[in-house]
Amino acid sequence: FVINIIINIPFLLLISYILFKLKKGKQQYMKFLYLPTLVGTFAFAIIYRYLFTYDGIINSMLFSLLKIKINWLDNGFNAKNVFVIAMIWSSLGINTLLIVNALNNIPKDVLESAEVDGSNNFQSLIYIMIPYIKKLILFVVLTTFVATVNLLDLPYNLTQGAPNFETMTLGFYIYKVAFGYRDFSYAATIGITIFVLFIFIYISFKKVVSVYEKNI
Repeated sequence: FVINIIINIPFLLLISYILFKLKKGKQQYMKFLYLPTLVGTFAFAIIYRYLFTYDGIINSMLFSLLKIKINWLDNGFNAKNVFVIAMIWSSLGINTLLIVNALNNIPKDVLESAEVDGSNNFQSLIYIMIPYIKKLILFVVLTTFVATVNLLDLPYNLTQGAPNFETMTLGFYIYKVAFGYRDFSYAATIGITIFVLFIFIYISFKKVVSVYEKNI
């Protein structure tokens, strides 16, 4: 889940900024990003798995073009990459919608003044847009963290944590411990530990945001 957080948030901000600046075709791209949310995690995992099975659509296209097939889900490195992409895509829809709407609510005169002062796109994003939506970013980081920790449907239906537990999430691990090994006390202990960790991360991140706000 750490990889998901590290990659997801910067990628989310980049995609949201591109969609914010986009003049045409914004709705079509938003529908594509929102697809996993519309069909649900269970159905998304089944469809996504079918794409990356050895005889699936992705390998069929690769074989037609390059005469090769890749073992996506049984190779540790490939499975981890496929799984991380699935996690990121599954959360992009609603988060992108929130970020884009927040960017649209930034006063136009503020952005225009920055542009007149010579601020480029990157500077506007870092010094104006992100500070304006920092509370929403905090909310997205925390909800992404909680969703990733509790993620069960995706690993259960996509990889079953294989190979060698490389695509195992904490949520799926707790499920395996509780209902696979019938060790409910250990599963409860893990859950309480995660809850305490979440509180610590929340307090720490609020302090980081507060320091960042004072320095802007």
